[in-house]
Amino acid sequence: MTKTSDYLIEFLHQTLHQDLEDGLRMWSATFDHLREGWQIADCRRILREIKALGVSQELKPASLVLVRAAEGVLEAQLGNWGRAIACYRQALEADQKVRDRESEAWLLSNLGNIYYLADLLPAALDSHEQAAAIYQELGDERGEALALTNLGNVYRDSGRLNEAGACYERALALQRRHGQDDVAAVTLANLGSVLQLQGKRTEAEGAYKMALGFFAEVGDLHGQAQSLGNLGTLYLDNDQVEKALECFVQDLDLNQRLGDYASQAQTLNNLAIAYRHLGRPDDALKCYEHSRTLKRELSDRHGELVTLINLYHLQQERGDLAIAGHYLAEARVLAQELGDSERLAHIKSLEAELASQRYETRSLPAGVHSPPTGRQ
Repeated sequence: MTKTSDYLIEFLHQTLHQDLEDGLRMWSATFDHLREGWQIADCRRILREIKALGVSQELKPASLVLVRAAEGVLEAQLGNWGRAIACYRQALEADQKVRDRESEAWLLSNLGNIYYLADLLPAALDSHEQAAAIYQELGDERGEALALTNLGNVYRDSGRLNEAGACYERALALQRRHGQDDVAAVTLANLGSVLQLQGKRTEAEGAYKMALGFFAEVGDLHGQAQSLGNLGTLYLDNDQVEKALECFVQDLDLNQRLGDYASQAQTLNNLAIAYRHLGRPDDALKCYEHSRTLKRELSDRHGELVTLINLYHLQQERGDLAIAGHYLAEARVLAQELGDSERLAHIKSLEAELASQRYETRSLPAGVHSPPTGRQ
């Protein structure tokens, strides 16, 4: 922690003691700012401070909701799904004492998104359905549209594409009714992904480009980057590799301007795939290595594991089996440390494949000759 961080903590303490409600707002805004800047140690410190204050002053249930939700968001950002889910369940328990239906719907939406990211799709579906029902009960069409979009995401990833498309269409109608072009753009991008999965490439391209236009109108660089990434994957799937490469390069430029390391890492992986298709392994290697560096800086160990496996495949394609084996060995260690049994099993199968390749390509030592055909 720096002296600046110490001064910040002291300032937040003074604000909280002067006016708890205003202090909590300041604390929440500060926490979000630090979290978005990946200042994780500072985030954890101010969480400890606010929890200690809660013990000494017995924070009201509404305040506890805010604190538990903030902690859940941080844990989700770090990929600690179990801890994030526990925090949101605690927030929902505190909200039951407040009986704030709007807050409950918001918490359920966030919890549903965490379940979704943790690939717990049935639980995600249940949370989003509850959120949608509450928003409908409250007559909050904006909230309902958001819940429908989230439901669409779960249906899409569950393979229920028709239901996903219907959710997105209903959400779009509500968003357009309220002039929400910015959120309608997100829904359009999601609808495009369903159309892409259904093999409706022309319609998918139209949805992605329309979303890109909406994002450009409102100056949303992150949305533009995401839309370009979606277009790139569509073109890549359609063997339009040069067009895909152009989209990914623009996508990467926007994410670099935003300072979004996580999205940069993902785009670099996509660029590497495009370069591999174009027979440019050196460029692909640079992208993978850069992506790996960013994932390390973000402490995204699962992402680093995926990139190591990609690096293995690239070196295998190049015929450099020794370096391929080095990456695979690193991947094995990381998978063991993470306790990722599924990835570990996959790595073991790749090791067997690599061992077989090494045996097949091993040449005979000098001075040793195979016997002539037919010799006894």
